Amino acid sequence: MHEYLKDEFLFVVPDDLAQARLLVQQAVHLYNEERPHLALNYLTPNQVHRHAKTPAGKSERGPCLIPVNI
Repeated sequence: MHEYLKDEFLFVVPDDLAQARLLVQQAVHLYNEERPHLALNYLTPNQVHRHAKTPAGKSERGPCLIPVNI
């Protein structure tokens, strides 16, 4: 995720902290929900996480989330 953020925002200068937070939230959403990953057989991290549920319907691990408190 770090490399992805660095590549996406290398030349972006937010106007303020609120805009910076919004940009990071959007990037995390894109990375986890919309961007397929080659290492995950072209699934998103959240798709893989949802498929890794136990028979009881509970996840073996917590959600794939990154806190955005800057």
